[in-house]
Amino acid sequence: MFLSIGGSATGTNKASSTIWSNTETVANYGSPSDLWGTTTLTPAIINAANFGVVLTVKNSNDEDTVASVDYIQIIVSYSIAGTLKWYTALSGGNSIGSGASFNPVGVTGSGLTNTNTPGSTTYYVECSLNPGCRTPADFVINALPSTPQATNTNATCALATGSITITSPAPADGIFFTVTGKSPVVAAVTNTTGVFSGLAVGTYNVTANNASGCVSLPSADIVIKPLVLKPNTWNGTVWSTGSKPSSDAEEIIFNGDYQTKSEDLTACTCLVKAGRKVIIKEGKTLKLTNGLTVEDTVDPKTTLTFENNASLVQVNKDAVNKGVISYIRSNNTTRETDYTYWSSPVAGQKLIDVSPKTPLDYFYSFDAGVNNWIYEDPNKVVMKDGKGYIIRGPHHTGIPPTNFYDAPFKGVPNNGDYEVDIAGAGTSNLIGNPYPSALDAESFLIANREVLQGTLYFWTHSTPIRTATGAANEGSGDLVYITDDYASYNLTGGVGTEKKIITTIGNTEPSGENKSNRPTGKIASGQGFFATGKAAGKATFKNTMRVGVDGIAGDNMQFFKTTQSSKNTNAIEKNRVWLNLTNDKGAFKQVLVGYITDATNGYDNALDGANNNGNQFINFYSINDDKNLTIQARALPFDENDVVPLGYSSTIQGSFSISIDEVDGLLTSENIYLEDRSNNSIHDLKKAAYTFDTEKGTFNERFVLRYTDRTLASADFELNDSSVLIAKDKNELKIKSNTEIISQIAVFDLLGRKVFDNVAVNSNEFQTSAIRLSNQVVVVKVTLTNGEVISKKVVY
Repeated sequence: MFLSIGGSATGTNKASSTIWSNTETVANYGSPSDLWGTTTLTPAIINAANFGVVLTVKNSNDEDTVASVDYIQIIVSYSIAGTLKWYTALSGGNSIGSGASFNPVGVTGSGLTNTNTPGSTTYYVECSLNPGCRTPADFVINALPSTPQATNTNATCALATGSITITSPAPADGIFFTVTGKSPVVAAVTNTTGVFSGLAVGTYNVTANNASGCVSLPSADIVIKPLVLKPNTWNGTVWSTGSKPSSDAEEIIFNGDYQTKSEDLTACTCLVKAGRKVIIKEGKTLKLTNGLTVEDTVDPKTTLTFENNASLVQVNKDAVNKGVISYIRSNNTTRETDYTYWSSPVAGQKLIDVSPKTPLDYFYSFDAGVNNWIYEDPNKVVMKDGKGYIIRGPHHTGIPPTNFYDAPFKGVPNNGDYEVDIAGAGTSNLIGNPYPSALDAESFLIANREVLQGTLYFWTHSTPIRTATGAANEGSGDLVYITDDYASYNLTGGVGTEKKIITTIGNTEPSGENKSNRPTGKIASGQGFFATGKAAGKATFKNTMRVGVDGIAGDNMQFFKTTQSSKNTNAIEKNRVWLNLTNDKGAFKQVLVGYITDATNGYDNALDGANNNGNQFINFYSINDDKNLTIQARALPFDENDVVPLGYSSTIQGSFSISIDEVDGLLTSENIYLEDRSNNSIHDLKKAAYTFDTEKGTFNERFVLRYTDRTLASADFELNDSSVLIAKDKNELKIKSNTEIISQIAVFDLLGRKVFDNVAVNSNEFQTSAIRLSNQVVVVKVTLTNGEVISKKVVY
């Protein structure tokens, strides 16, 4: 079945396999919209004499056959185009326009001369093929959003781009804002908050769009202004502004030698002009938001030197430094046989240049993977950022000079973020502060808690073993036992390796700050240290961890081996006691126990510090979960019934003392006792040190730190009352009160440690099998709602 066009079968075959009926019926082919495979059918084609259909009929055997067709009807569907006209009334009147789309604004007779007035006007459309039938259509003029009002921030030293904030109209559903750069031309940026940041210096407009799609008039020009720094030039005598640089709106320019002034300087950038010699004095800080440039000349040589404990702090981690500085680390306590742990604060530092007088075979790093020291060729090795090295003291013939160990670091100062490899769980990794300023230990530990355990270890040494010259027992021929050891620091606090020194003036009372080598939490520039791995990965030093950046306070004073300390402000609650184990010949070991926010009475990775002992004579530690700890954190709230076992070991037979070094927080007002279980005594450590004699060996059962002087470290127990029944049936503790309601229950072992409590019983009966003890006597303390306290010993 085909169309016949021009006498030929054309288009698509519309036949089907359906068998025609044996009775009269009608068969339909095609549809009103079907062109039968042709591209077009024009009136000329349809009206031609040879237009029709070609029909072929076959039987079920696919053979031509004869079929009877009464007639063939061809229905041609077509449309006749009409015209649309627009009116202002449902009937009558003259047309004001035509077409499928019609904009009445400005059309004569429409009544709308402009779109300034929001509102709705109804017009009517009529088709010429159906005259008299009109359909209404509303033409709506929506209100424009108000022209945006905005404020802006200009480029600053800390941020080279500016921002625009829309103040009116306020953000709302359906409203969005668009900012467009005029000069320079910047592609439009759209959001719904009305806050646009990261905008380059230039001129901008802002528009507002509402839910109807209407766009406001553009705002007035908004100008993001560039940063204009105020130069403050040192000419060798005075600052050009009349005062030292003190804000990041200034630019420091050293155009004269600056070698005698001792002051802190703050600026956006710093330029040391060619041939000038600049010294940042000991303990002082040059703080820059952005980069440092030291112009390089050979004669005269440009120098920028940071003396011992001075700091270069840079806030912007992306700040670029150009030129070489000299950073000096003085270490006057070191002797030839001592090792110091180093890390470079500058790029390109050759290892030999740290200590040129040290024999070449005394330079090492530490391979955490094999847990052993690795020799480093000092003439070839360039120190890696964030890696630690140890170097033995310099060799001198004769008497060493007073300041005989000034370690110079020369290179481009480090700035930005750095990573170091951590070998894996339980490994000892020798790393170090990569910056020419102090590093905040707490920020470092918190940021790296997934790869590092929570304690850092700093190598210290005061003097070698010697006879007791100058000591209290001078002339006795005895030895003093001041020796190598590790100071420790974690989020609980720091533990040192020597007694405090109380500064005095003449014969007056002690004054000034107590000094010790207890870590303050501010890791000095150039300092190397050990960190124990928690998992293999990368430890990150971030620029935001530097003291002086992002509000981190502190100084760059505590470099091991020095004895200076500084006060440390902690953001979490810390209530701590430091205990010293000493003898009168100089042996010293310290432990710290603290009641700290987020601590538990189990082992806390970030708050408990393992006893990494380097002392060859004595060791002193607290014990928890079968671990020997230099630092132990305990849970809050503080419980006066808490007890902490203490252990020690000694290669020295003789007399020792345990004393309080320091307390802080609420422990300043709590009693602190030491129980000696060898003689069943309890000693008040706040009144005096406890002195005892010991044999050589390890003793983990002798001492207990406690806060009450009773054998049971709990409130006084009242006598048993027959109205309250306390019994144990197999492993289940059962309590029944025949009169009053039971308020709370606590169970203590004979060391006074609370092993179970329930503070919300509120019943006459209570039972539990949750107390996991065996072969022990405990005291069960029952408090009734009337305040009466009943106690009874129970055997487990």
